[in-house]
Amino acid sequence: MMAWNRELMKWVRTLHIYLSLAAFVLLFFFTLTGWLMVHEEGFGLNRETLREEQRPFYLETDDREAKINLLRQEGVKGRLESDEGTEMTFAAPGSSTFVEINRENHYVTITTERRGISGHLFDLHRNRYTGVTARVLQDVTALLFVLVSLSGLFLWLPLTRRRRMGVAMLLLSVSVLLFWGFR
Repeated sequence: MMAWNRELMKWVRTLHIYLSLAAFVLLFFFTLTGWLMVHEEGFGLNRETLREEQRPFYLETDDREAKINLLRQEGVKGRLESDEGTEMTFAAPGSSTFVEINRENHYVTITTERRGISGHLFDLHRNRYTGVTARVLQDVTALLFVLVSLSGLFLWLPLTRRRRMGVAMLLLSVSVLLFWGFR
């Protein structure tokens, strides 16, 4: 093996090891939450709690931002999903809140649905109701997996004694993907 080739393999091996270590926590999170989502009912993770309450609510203006700020003071959390004037929906990982404002009687009805820690983790897994940071984290995770896969393939190719088993595993993986993935 030529010196530059040996140095390249050494560099790729080091890159592969550290990328794998960096990706481990993210891979573990997405694998575990994906598996739990598939078996959500079997583990009893699909429990929801519903809480409805009415509170006094004095709104002097139709200004949307003022309305949202008053609702935040009442404890409403999450990103505004819809605003129909007197009916609003907010969503956050693991919960959603429906708000109905009664301007004539000066009260607000706040209905909150919470899905517990599992709902929070599942929404993070699905990238629902998250901000830019979570999307960037998912993109970085995908990029790490691509780089780890390509560096692993690059390290495997020169191993002539293991090539037959590697080709068999690649063919098995592709077959499983084609058979079950596209049914």
